[in-house]
Amino acid sequence: MSDNLSILSNPDLFNIITEQQLNKKIVKEFEARKTVFLVAHGRLVRNAVMTSYNLMANSASGTGKDWVIKHTLEILPEGSVIYQNKMTPAAFTYWHKDDPSWTWDGKALYLEDVSNKLLRSEVFKTMSSSGTNAVVVNKKQETEEIYIRGKSVMIITTNDVLPSDDMYRRFPILFLNDSVNQTKAIMKRQSEMAMTGIKPGYNEKLREALNFLEPVSVKIPFADEIDDQFPSDHVIMRTHYPRFLDYIKASAALHQKQRETEGELLVASEKDFDIAKIALKVITQNPLMIPLTKKMDRLLKIFKEGEWYSAKDLMRYLPWTPKTIYKLLDILTAHGFLIRIMRNIEGVDREVQFYQKIELGGEGIDKMRLSTDEEKPKEKLTYFGHTI
Repeated sequence: MSDNLSILSNPDLFNIITEQQLNKKIVKEFEARKTVFLVAHGRLVRNAVMTSYNLMANSASGTGKDWVIKHTLEILPEGSVIYQNKMTPAAFTYWHKDDPSWTWDGKALYLEDVSNKLLRSEVFKTMSSSGTNAVVVNKKQETEEIYIRGKSVMIITTNDVLPSDDMYRRFPILFLNDSVNQTKAIMKRQSEMAMTGIKPGYNEKLREALNFLEPVSVKIPFADEIDDQFPSDHVIMRTHYPRFLDYIKASAALHQKQRETEGELLVASEKDFDIAKIALKVITQNPLMIPLTKKMDRLLKIFKEGEWYSAKDLMRYLPWTPKTIYKLLDILTAHGFLIRIMRNIEGVDREVQFYQKIELGGEGIDKMRLSTDEEKPKEKLTYFGHTI
């Protein structure tokens, strides 16, 4: 058995890479690095909804989001990751346009610190969806059709961007740890490296082995056990549920040398289900399994149980514009995290909107599991006190 096959056949391959190898350059952030690594292997899945493999790291400047993503993707085979730390809409539009041999298939595109302007550009929207053509206005003020060859994994980082509803649906949010303890751990690691003077590197034999993974089509024989464990209250699940299924396929693609096949199809295992749950929990972090931005999460944490707040009340705690706060409140209300009522306030000649946080029941993702035999009953999940 060759060294490459021996490495790829190791049943603990995922943890060897994401915990042991990536730990050489990344301090903690285990769930985040596992999510990025898993999503990156969506580039090998042929039969997926390719928007499933979009990801946005949305956190404050200085939290290390670009460090985590860059050094997670660094372990992938050379040529499989396309990285840019500055990209304008015009440059993005004509990127590889004149190279007829170029395709985005099989690649992971990583864009650092993406601007609102780029997010709103037509070619970016098309590339981040399943479309292949975009119509743009060129420098001569003429309409021009841009043909996009293939679909890459797209991983981006942003700082103070508030995604549109459409982009929010396409790009689930990846949170990073901005706690004091994480800062201390990073400084400790930096001190250790300074004392030895040695720059850590990844195992080259492992990197070489990953180059032998091939594009695959995957079937999930237990998929009928999963859908009734997902909440169905919100229309976003029509995008979010197939994303979870595609996370399972990405894990199977990584472990392809260990999985059975049926004809030309690779067969996913229960282990792929467990790995996909790690990523699902990272991008949702609530029983409704709805992705939230860092700002949304921060706003929700202000609410105390049973208390009502107006937008003006919230402005005392948040350094954002009223427009931003109202937009966040609208999104969180639409997604079922808040309830809104109108009240008359003394001295105010109009009704004022007040909000209360809805306490979500159920244990969500932690309770998701598969019934591998008839004697093991499948547990249902509870949301808002109702069994689904």
